Amino acid sequence: MKKKFYGFRKWEQPYGGTIVFVMSAFFLFGAILGSFISTAVLKEGGGMLYEKLTGYLLRYAGEYLRPTFFSSFISNFRLPLLIFIFSLTGYGVFLIPVSLMLRGLMLSAVVTGFIRLYGINGAFLSLAAFGIQNVLAIPALIILSTQAYSFAGVHYDKIRSVGRRALEALPAEEYLKLCGVLSVVLFFCVFTELFISPVLITYIHNFL
Repeated sequence: MKKKFYGFRKWEQPYGGTIVFVMSAFFLFGAILGSFISTAVLKEGGGMLYEKLTGYLLRYAGEYLRPTFFSSFISNFRLPLLIFIFSLTGYGVFLIPVSLMLRGLMLSAVVTGFIRLYGINGAFLSLAAFGIQNVLAIPALIILSTQAYSFAGVHYDKIRSVGRRALEALPAEEYLKLCGVLSVVLFFCVFTELFISPVLITYIHNFL
């Protein structure tokens, strides 16, 4: 007899616990890899990476360089939207974990670069630039990826073998509700990037 799942509890069971662990592991692996890559590049000179990091810092250093709503919206919603699209096809079982790994890699590479270039100030810069919004954005992304992977798994199992029991996924209506809730979280991240991070970065930048 199949269990019934209500509301948003489905992301925890029956496959949710395992999938959450797998999604988190892919993100963590990407973060570790990104740290090693950033360190290796900077040891070899890293001129291009240095310019990008400095440009990112200067992007927030003055009022006229603050990010626009559109750029911040794209930055925060691009990957979640891709993951949602991937969940609509069986190929999502491969693309979703890789997307999470790349997100972890890029975030870690930039943070590591800041720390290696600016020391303790770089750590504060990273916290100001990425810490506040990512405290919410990363868990939201992993929760979304968990449901998206289950959703994609249903399509993948149906394609692979007719009659084989597919992964149980959240009903489409509940899946969309979850995406709506996570969208609110991401809009808060946009607000943070537009109005809180620039102030913190400018303040810290004055002490570099």
